[in-house]
Amino acid sequence: MEVKDVTYVEAARWGKHRGWQYVLGLVVILFAGLVVGGIATPRIAFLLGGQEGLAAFSRLDYAAFGPLGGFVAVMASFPFFLAGILIAVTLIHQRHPRTLVTAREKISWRRVGHGFVAWFVPF
Repeated sequence: MEVKDVTYVEAARWGKHRGWQYVLGLVVILFAGLVVGGIATPRIAFLLGGQEGLAAFSRLDYAAFGPLGGFVAVMASFPFFLAGILIAVTLIHQRHPRTLVTAREKISWRRVGHGFVAWFVPF
């Protein structure tokens, strides 16, 4: 499966990629992010602020948690979306999750660093 001179676009053809698998993958990702994340997010708000935090969350008043707590409350469902993506890629498409990032056998952390510098240093 791993070839040394394969481009990232060519590696996208690895695994199984029929139309129904994309639909099923989308359903899994949305279920994990919206349903499971939607159940977990109010619980995280409760852990951050107790009953007042839960009331603030239901009012969408994220400022009540403070800057860091508000960020955590807003971003609480994103790890569930990531889990859904990893489940869809590994179980439905039968690809290694690394192939989402690179076609190589290992992730080139030097390239990751260059990308970080290219995006964040100008800002």
